[in-house]
Amino acid sequence: MVLSGDQLRRFGEDGYLVVPGVVPENLLAAVDREIDALAAADPPPADTVGKHFWFLPPGQLPASDAALRHSGALDIAVEL
Repeated sequence: MVLSGDQLRRFGEDGYLVVPGVVPENLLAAVDREIDALAAADPPPADTVGKHFWFLPPGQLPASDAALRHSGALDIAVEL
């Protein structure tokens, strides 16, 4: 996929880009389940305000890694 000039400009302005249809729905559904399980197993502390982050290696997030590697997401990232 080749990004348009408008898409590249939007990325430059917003810091992110949404490109519908790049990651197949079945891969996204698996990522949703994986992240839901992660959040349920290690929820943020009760007094946490704002964002809570988990930084795990790809080997511990196989569905997320598959969504990245088995879709066009990496090809688009190279264009950015």
